[in-house]
Amino acid sequence: MAEPGLSKVLTEYYPPTANITAGGVAGVSVDKQDDVPAILRKVTIQLAAASVAIAESEDYGSILLVDLPDTNMRVYSVEIDLELVKAETENGLIDTTDLTVGLGSAAASNATLSGTMIDRQEVTALTATDASPAWQDHSAANGTLAVPYEIADAATSKIYLNAAASIAADDTFTATGTITIIYLDLGNVTS
Repeated sequence: MAEPGLSKVLTEYYPPTANITAGGVAGVSVDKQDDVPAILRKVTIQLAAASVAIAESEDYGSILLVDLPDTNMRVYSVEIDLELVKAETENGLIDTTDLTVGLGSAAASNATLSGTMIDRQEVTALTATDASPAWQDHSAANGTLAVPYEIADAATSKIYLNAAASIAADDTFTATGTITIIYLDLGNVTS
């Protein structure tokens, strides 16, 4: 599968600021005042039967979805609309297997998804109902993850789809659909 692309869909500028003057204290001055462009970006990650493997010995798995640019970002919205299709290997991910999913800045490293494994979209438990559950979620539905949130640099700019399930045989599921992220690009002072 090709790497998901990034696309800039909207560019706006802050309204012109009023003239800013120093507070009249010795040694304080306003050297320069510029209107700074604020770039609102919309990233749509498209998945077409992207395969996520879950090892029976670990009960978790992940795939890297995207590596966002090295810039300061303020994320305002994450919208998930995916269909997850279980491979239905015997003793693996069958229709009666619960599947837990989330988005994080780090790959899954434990069957209990927490911390950086779900710091981009909180964990969602897809209870066992069928072999192809829908994962439809929005950042506004987060219970404890505050939105907007900051992504400050390249160290935290990756986004992984993380999953966990209690299984007795190695198995996979595929993900098809979109994940949409809207963020404000605040620029990078180091570049």
